[in-house]
Amino acid sequence: MENVRRAMRCVLLLRGINVGGKNKVPMPALKQALSDAGFTEVITLLQSGNVVLESPCSEEETLSVARKALAERFGFSCGMLIRESAQFNALLGEKPFSMEEIERAEAADPAVEHRYVYFLPCMPDRTRLAALPEDGDRIFLGVREIHLLCAQSIRLSRTAARLTAAFPDATVRNWNTVEKIAEIIR
Repeated sequence: MENVRRAMRCVLLLRGINVGGKNKVPMPALKQALSDAGFTEVITLLQSGNVVLESPCSEEETLSVARKALAERFGFSCGMLIRESAQFNALLGEKPFSMEEIERAEAADPAVEHRYVYFLPCMPDRTRLAALPEDGDRIFLGVREIHLLCAQSIRLSRTAARLTAAFPDATVRNWNTVEKIAEIIR
């Protein structure tokens, strides 16, 4: 009997699209390109490259097919990471920061986001994290993610700048976006 793989519900996170007028990717066109590549139940969120889809392939095969579809349709390639839905939902169960820490950051500047997740292709090298947090910022190391709680705006955070330099393959999402993606998965 043939071994048939069950479709995997997963999240694709694209890096570096629709930023500053570069690498423009309309979400309806991205959805169509991925559907044409054989993925089903394709849903996009926001313009920053968040995609939920069903794939009959492994993570590696899904990334390969998705990268090829993007390059063929839009003429460029970009960073792309994948998480199975269970892995993504597990992020919501992690409580890296206390409510007191979150409330203190939000009270300092209620007009900006303070919680972020740096998604990485593999487990982060702990030695790169040694002297990163400063100015009241906090980080928490996940399996293939780094959680960041900024004491101020991420644009002013030296910790965020250092994380970006230390992990150039990462793609970053604010916590509100993470929660919205999780709602779609459910």
